[in-house]
Amino acid sequence: MNRSVVVALLLIVIAAGGGYWWWSQSQDTTVDDGPETAVDYRDPTPAEPTAREPEPPEYPVSDLSSDGVDAEDAQGEASSGDEAAEAGPAPLPPLAESDEAVRADLRALTGDMPIEGRLVPRRLVQRFVVWVNSLDGQIVPVTKWPVQHVPGRPLVETRGDNRFEWLPANAERYQPYVRAFTAPDTDTMVDVYLRYYPLLQQAFAALGEEEDYFNDRLIAIIDHLLAAPPARERYLLVQPEVLYAFADPDLEALSSGQKILLRLGPEASKAVRAKLRDFRTALVARTTGDRAAGSNG
Repeated sequence: MNRSVVVALLLIVIAAGGGYWWWSQSQDTTVDDGPETAVDYRDPTPAEPTAREPEPPEYPVSDLSSDGVDAEDAQGEASSGDEAAEAGPAPLPPLAESDEAVRADLRALTGDMPIEGRLVPRRLVQRFVVWVNSLDGQIVPVTKWPVQHVPGRPLVETRGDNRFEWLPANAERYQPYVRAFTAPDTDTMVDVYLRYYPLLQQAFAALGEEEDYFNDRLIAIIDHLLAAPPARERYLLVQPEVLYAFADPDLEALSSGQKILLRLGPEASKAVRAKLRDFRTALVARTTGDRAAGSNG
């Protein structure tokens, strides 16, 4: 499996599930490159930051430099020539030039599955990191997604005055994404994740998280997703304005990431959760932390 596959894999399932909640065809889905940071995704008037001592990572990725470059060197070692290629893995591309490698590896991974054409053309790693960082809260704007809007409208039936039912057939719209995420070997996914970790950390730092650790954040997000309630085939919906919402206030109050797993349907949700659990276990086993890997087993 090629080197940036894990970034693409995680991007596929997160983005595919999140995309279909923005159901209205009147939404502006024009791709917006936006700023290099995520300031515009957050409270426009954040509180003044307070000084704090950096905390050690809970799940540190060991020896980042042994498999390529570290975060500071990634920008300057994109082209080291044939000598580096013969000596070992090619250096990581600079973050700003990583899109082509991600897209090429995703094409090789998915074959004839129509995934590559769903990706936005620019800043895939950065958008992926922003997306992951949002999954325990509110979804980021549609123009900031790493993938194009999922085609087609949701399948619903009217059940009364401002009452609609989400139908089981919706699950078929997302099967290519689910298969692309669940099929690859988990250990290989972890290998590639650790290889590309410097770029992920670099993109995370660009969000203003310089003192935090993306690996810790990813594991926390996985734990949060695994705590979602079981998915069902049908849901009662309301349409307070343009977009649909869960009629059950407890479901509507869930985070954007947990809603993703509900909307995938029971079988796909189970498959994605199992893959997330396996990935978490394998990843934590490869870190130098002391915590057990299987807290969500």
